[in-house]
Amino acid sequence: MKCFTTITLGLLFALLFIESGLCRPENRDLEEEQNDEEGEGGEGEEEPNDQGAPDSRRPPIIKTQPMTITVEKGQTAILPCEFQDLGDTQTMWLMNSQQLFIGAYKFDQRNTRFNLTSKHEETGIYNLKITNVTSADAGIWTCKLLLTQTHQPHISHKLEVKLPAAIQKIEPSGVHKVRKGSPLHLKCEVTGSPIPEVKWIHKHRRDSRPVEHRGDELTIAKVDRTDSGFYECTADNGLNGTDRPSATVEVIVLFAPEIAAKKDIINTAENTDAELICTVHGHPTPKVTWFKEMNGKVTEVIDDGSRYKLSNSGNQHILTVDINDSSDFGNYSCVATNEYGETQRKIEVFGTPLAPVIQQVTNSTKNPWSNFKWKIVSSSPILEYELKYWKSTNPEKFHTVRLPVQNAVSGNIYELEHAIADVENTKYEVVLRAMNTYGWSKFSEKHYFAGVQSDSASPDVLENIKSKDGTGAGARSTISALVLLVTVVASLCC
Repeated sequence: MKCFTTITLGLLFALLFIESGLCRPENRDLEEEQNDEEGEGGEGEEEPNDQGAPDSRRPPIIKTQPMTITVEKGQTAILPCEFQDLGDTQTMWLMNSQQLFIGAYKFDQRNTRFNLTSKHEETGIYNLKITNVTSADAGIWTCKLLLTQTHQPHISHKLEVKLPAAIQKIEPSGVHKVRKGSPLHLKCEVTGSPIPEVKWIHKHRRDSRPVEHRGDELTIAKVDRTDSGFYECTADNGLNGTDRPSATVEVIVLFAPEIAAKKDIINTAENTDAELICTVHGHPTPKVTWFKEMNGKVTEVIDDGSRYKLSNSGNQHILTVDINDSSDFGNYSCVATNEYGETQRKIEVFGTPLAPVIQQVTNSTKNPWSNFKWKIVSSSPILEYELKYWKSTNPEKFHTVRLPVQNAVSGNIYELEHAIADVENTKYEVVLRAMNTYGWSKFSEKHYFAGVQSDSASPDVLENIKSKDGTGAGARSTISALVLLVTVVASLCC
């Protein structure tokens, strides 16, 4: 019964709303028709003249609309201007603010490029013809009716002359030197119509990919050595074909030497050659010298053609050392110098293995152990491994394990795999080092791992997890209760 009453009241309200809204549009339409009739009655009435009688003579008007006219240089342009009811009213053509014609009279008789196309007094057509258009003709051209001193109706055309893109100058030009960290500002002044698109191309090296920048100005806040090179400015507005104008400036960045070593540490052995490589950049071109440190004393390395050989290829400077015995091990350095500073880079040459590098760690989720795999580089055969691990909370109490040695897997590359078992459920740290004829390597970087709890979860815990995931009996009971509640509410409404 409640549902029926609610539905009935809703229908009554809807009918009242519709009834009240239907009448308004008819009234609004009636008012608009009345307003339209009043407006029509007021139009078309002639203004009385001074004598009280209507004036039948209509004033002259310009029928032509303003426009933008685009032509290419050397072509002919027609600027239209057509009158209606001209009568004896005087006319005029102007270019910007310069008077060209008043009526049919031309102010500059020597200019044969500007002419009227017809007798406007008879035809009402006062078109202006411009032959052999030049770039100076671009601008605003105005056609006027000289009714009175203060009332001169007119139209203005904009004449655009298409000009191929051209580069007037590039600043700075030639060769421009700038200190590293200083700002660089390049500007390319261009002409052309339409306005040309300007693009910069930076060619750092012949084998490098050019870097592009669009806009007539290019600014770099702080130049780096990689900003050296040729900057080419090109301009294009679609009228040059494939022969686009361009201009180039060379930028040279001045900076102190910068050195990068191919390897900072080199593992080698007796009766082998060690190749030390330094890549040096700088401007002006730096002078490179090699030194060796031994027993606290630094001496210059001289190319003797046998033990030491010096060479270079471009920016790469190479020292080749013939390792005869352990005395050839030590710290070498390449030193580069120019007028803006001096830089050095040390390279360590030794016979002991390189510090082991961990490659893979496998943790078991079922058993309390972790498996580790290391890579070791040694030019001499490895004799022994030493592994240490400890609890992170107690680093002073560590376990030491001596591990068996296997043959190199490839050349001077060795691999070691070992599992650490029977650890507690806590955080651990592990390191490894290797030994060859020349001694022990440095320890590897520390790796952290955690012991695993081996006990399985109880059935009660698994049942609780099921319930939290919504797959247990609790979830099913909740759904049943919701279905019952919806059924009761539906029956009450019906």
